[in-house]
Amino acid sequence: KAGHEATCPLPNPVGAGTLGRSVSQPRDAMRSVKWPFVAAAVVLASGCAGSKPPAQPAPINLQALESEYARDARNAGLATKLGIAYYDNKQFSRARDVLQSAVALGERNYTARVYLGLTHEELGQLDSARAQYTTASGLTSDARKKSEIQDRLTLLTRKELRAAAKEAIAKEATLSNQPAALSSSWLTPYPFR
Repeated sequence: KAGHEATCPLPNPVGAGTLGRSVSQPRDAMRSVKWPFVAAAVVLASGCAGSKPPAQPAPINLQALESEYARDARNAGLATKLGIAYYDNKQFSRARDVLQSAVALGERNYTARVYLGLTHEELGQLDSARAQYTTASGLTSDARKKSEIQDRLTLLTRKELRAAAKEAIAKEATLSNQPAALSSSWLTPYPFR
């Protein structure tokens, strides 16, 4: 279904609103120092409690989704689910293909566009990822989702800068291994006086 955004939140490894946050007050600094100790105490206490770990969500039956999609390939919501399942299973090329179909079937499919952007990132197609995130941002009026997309775009910019820096270093290494080309302009003799 178009507007699938209500049921599929944007996966954000950084978390909304955490980029660029700095500790500006001493009280905040104390909270940030205490937090690791509190977290460690909770982990230790939970280990002593003898309780079972929380149940993980049931894995999506990929074969069943593929069969269902084969029967109803014009269903944008189903294509989105299958694309997300491929993404979660790290089958990024397949995820890209199915999510592109989902976007073609439902232009306003926020979730498909976000996951298509994530998939493009995993495939190293950073320009395509940026285009999908930008379009997805225009599809939602939810401030939290816009903030999450802005965080992704910030991370994407960092990835692009890292890739450009690596490329520049590789070019410099190649150039430094080549013999210097002599130019006649610096060999011109200057008259001695």
